[in-house]
Amino acid sequence: MFRFFKRYRRKKLLAQPFPADWKSVLHKDVALYRTLDRPEKTKLHDDLRIFIDEHHWESARDFELTEEMKVIIAAQACLLTLGHEDDHCLRVRGILVLPSSYEVQNHRMGDSPVVSESFRASGHTSMHGPVVLSWMDVYRDSRNERDGRNVVLHEFAHRLDMCDGLADGMPPARNRQQYLRWQQTMVDAFEKLQFNTDMGLSTVIRSYGATNPTEFFAVVTEAFFEKPTRLQNEEPDLYGVLREFYRQDPARRGY
Repeated sequence: MFRFFKRYRRKKLLAQPFPADWKSVLHKDVALYRTLDRPEKTKLHDDLRIFIDEHHWESARDFELTEEMKVIIAAQACLLTLGHEDDHCLRVRGILVLPSSYEVQNHRMGDSPVVSESFRASGHTSMHGPVVLSWMDVYRDSRNERDGRNVVLHEFAHRLDMCDGLADGMPPARNRQQYLRWQQTMVDAFEKLQFNTDMGLSTVIRSYGATNPTEFFAVVTEAFFEKPTRLQNEEPDLYGVLREFYRQDPARRGY
């Protein structure tokens, strides 16, 4: 019964014309949207409307979360599943938008019992909580599709990773062959990035990806969508498994 009402609600929602002002926002403020062809844009229009409608949105106190902000965030999140029919792995408990980056306390074991460190964060994703995003960083990243940094892609890549209940840099595979190909390729690329980072060498993949396999998947996702041609040239095997997983080929979009 729930599925019936869900399909009915979606059908009713998508029967309405796509808002013209939303399309203007996408053209102006979402650089990756401009790289898509017409069928891709049409599907993204549908996907982002469903995404906005079916999520709980919150903002920090005294910070106004506008409809345009939701469109910009949803469009980039839905880009990850543009090649898929089912977007259930993007489902989250909520989306919390803060005006800017925020301070996070990190507690870890050190020489003394507990070492506390603080750092500035632009986003955060947890297994059972909301996705937290800094609007200042979202907006900056959305207007620049070539720097390999995109907080929305990064945080929702974590959601894809967590879809099977684990945050291990390995999102659900379609079959055993895909799993084995993914595992070998990603392990090799991750170890290569760790070596390059230790040597102080710069590559198409940001050094932050060397932190752990979970961050590696999120960072290479950013590179896949924002630096596809360079990633394909430098890491063809890695690009290949990402192309197979996302069922998209950003390099063919000509940037």
